[in-house]
Amino acid sequence: MIPEIVAEAIIARVQADTGTGGLFNGGSYAAGGVITGFGWGTGTPGTFAPPYVVMRLSHAIDDATNADTQNVTVQFRILDAAASGDVNIRKIQSRLYGDAVLQAGRIPTFGFHRHVLVLGTNDWNAAGGQCLIERQSVDMDTENIIEAQMDMTLNISAVAVSP
Repeated sequence: MIPEIVAEAIIARVQADTGTGGLFNGGSYAAGGVITGFGWGTGTPGTFAPPYVVMRLSHAIDDATNADTQNVTVQFRILDAAASGDVNIRKIQSRLYGDAVLQAGRIPTFGFHRHVLVLGTNDWNAAGGQCLIERQSVDMDTENIIEAQMDMTLNISAVAVSP
């Protein structure tokens, strides 16, 4: 399964966070959201000013089931200017984590923890799984940059329509 399908679903979820304090408030990242950009891949997007988020994906095949299952790890790297302290970092972590603990049935209205990722149409008939934020950390990347990291896991399964 192609990582782009998972990345597109994650980006769609981030861009759906348009409420007060949301990551995509005002219809764009810079228009009033908490972050100035959201990129995926390796490295740092050169066009974003802090604070911004970079996402990395890795997939591991799980052949222990009848379906084609992939254990996906998503790493969110949050970068901000050290001069801002950790105020923006905490806001961004909170929005990425979500509000499941406050909701009936623990289904979040924003964020990823306990969210069932909805994948777009794909060639594998793959269905998304429940996202779980497993680890969080904050560190000084350099004397000018604070970096936080959040690791999320989910399982994606694909079963052929007519095997």
